[in-house]
Amino acid sequence: MEQNRRDFLKGTAWMGLAAMAAGCMSKGMKMTEGCGAPMQGYADKPMDVIRVGFVGLGSRGPSSARRVALLPGVKIVALCDIDPARTAAANAWRVKNGYPKAREYTGTEGYKYMCAADDIDVIYSVTSWEAHTPINCCAMENGKHVFTEMPGALTVEDCWKQVETSEKYRRHCMMLENCCYGETEMLALNMCRLGVLGETVYGEAGYLHSGATRGFKLSEFRAEWYQEHRGNYYPTHGLGPVAQYMNINRGDRFDYLNSMETKSIGDFIREGDPRWNGENLETYKKYLIGGYNSSLIRTVNGKIILLNLSCTVPHPYSRINTIQGTHGIFMDYPLR
Repeated sequence: MEQNRRDFLKGTAWMGLAAMAAGCMSKGMKMTEGCGAPMQGYADKPMDVIRVGFVGLGSRGPSSARRVALLPGVKIVALCDIDPARTAAANAWRVKNGYPKAREYTGTEGYKYMCAADDIDVIYSVTSWEAHTPINCCAMENGKHVFTEMPGALTVEDCWKQVETSEKYRRHCMMLENCCYGETEMLALNMCRLGVLGETVYGEAGYLHSGATRGFKLSEFRAEWYQEHRGNYYPTHGLGPVAQYMNINRGDRFDYLNSMETKSIGDFIREGDPRWNGENLETYKKYLIGGYNSSLIRTVNGKIILLNLSCTVPHPYSRINTIQGTHGIFMDYPLR
């Protein structure tokens, strides 16, 4: 009987966990013909030069492309964006700063032609959130590794699409969660790996700052998101590091969560909306997003994580970054 890994994990959760803990799910096991296997522990052949195709040259894209250009052993060979003016501007910067001009792809399907090119090793995606899944999967289907900005996907189904495409084509798909590599996060991870804190049992994580308060202009995309959605839309800055401390998907995994949110505070957010002109009150007074969201996650091994989000009311910047063990606790923001 054919069975994909999703159904396998749902139907035999304890067996799947035991197998992962024993390491036998990361050595080429195949659940169905052609579906591949989990990527934990997978390493591709070394590359002397990593050839990169860069897609998405909007708000964050240009600065990301410039940083990548500075890395030794990395060569940007292609640039892609819906707007031809953006690829031209990115190339103008390259020429001005002594880099060779990269090949340009434009239009809504330009990324497909770039992914099909045979002189690219990695696709670096800095596009809008909803575009990540189709671009990333297209890249892997064409034999390319993927670096993707966060959030990597907007639905559970899209998460599985990327996981299963990565496993099938044996291509890395890495979400660029930079906060996993902060100095204090790496310190905490090393302490957990060395057993300094004992067995980890509880963590706190979050993304808290005054991102949409008076005097701060939202991007139009994020303003629309606040009007149409509730919940924690940006969890990984805080959750990524704590998940690593707890060995999530490396012997444990998230089981279920409970999530609650305060009422909407739309009148407060409105003043940060770039579309608000002081008069169109009926159009821009309603926002679904609440002022604060808290989620409590339980893992299969009985650990819990408190995850918070608040970007729409005044708050000092914090990712919380706390991990409790049986022998001690690490607390951050401020580090103590």
